[in-house]
Amino acid sequence: VAVFTAVDSLNNKIRKEIDSFAGSGVLYVGKWPWLMQNNYPWWKYLNRPEMKFTEYKYLKEHLENAEAVAIMDNGRSGNVSRGSNSINANLTGSSFEFNKISSIPIHDGRYFLPIESENGSYVCIIGAKISEILFEGRSAVGEVIKVNGIKFVVIGVIDKKGEDMLNFGGSTDEKVIIPYTTYATVFQNDDPSAVIAIKAFNNDVGQEVLEAEVSGMMRSLRSIKPKQEDSFSVNRLDGLNQFFDGIFAALNIAGALIAGF
Repeated sequence: VAVFTAVDSLNNKIRKEIDSFAGSGVLYVGKWPWLMQNNYPWWKYLNRPEMKFTEYKYLKEHLENAEAVAIMDNGRSGNVSRGSNSINANLTGSSFEFNKISSIPIHDGRYFLPIESENGSYVCIIGAKISEILFEGRSAVGEVIKVNGIKFVVIGVIDKKGEDMLNFGGSTDEKVIIPYTTYATVFQNDDPSAVIAIKAFNNDVGQEVLEAEVSGMMRSLRSIKPKQEDSFSVNRLDGLNQFFDGIFAALNIAGALIAGF
């Protein structure tokens, strides 16, 4: 019984962390699949084009079955400093709609304004650990920090979360969120690694209607012929959940064998 209880508890924790990271009812369109197909040539994924800002704008303006569309890039780290205090942080560039995709609980200050996102303002939202190290208990809001030597004004501090079991996307406590247009100009260096996140309406169970519309629109945007493979991946929570379903099924079998002995 103890074995099965532990497995269930672990399963629930991982599910909650996946939901927190990816958001409920959200599709992620990117270059890479979250789960690789068996024996699929990896170089086909490597040679796919990166997601473009123009593709994000087109999907945002034309999708009929999406509640929100955001673009983000969180594949970089950088030195964040103020005076003699510094910390290595995870950098995320995101468009204004990111807070509709994934919850960003602000402890102090505020979230981006649409104009800050669109105009590429040098503002940022920082994690709780960054605030603690750089400001030592004082309010960070309105203060200037340097990210890789570039000045940004802190407009918000995220609630302290603590360590996650899987730590998808890096801890929010050590994260700096920057408007995507600013991030692209300053940090991408012609090497983008963006993902487009699209939230379905609540009545689109399984996001099947949205996925069909997104896939059709992306194939049209990239002029993919009917018999050609997609040059992008549409990822969803279902894929990760199925992966962990297999793991926990094996753990339950192992638990049953232990109980038998």
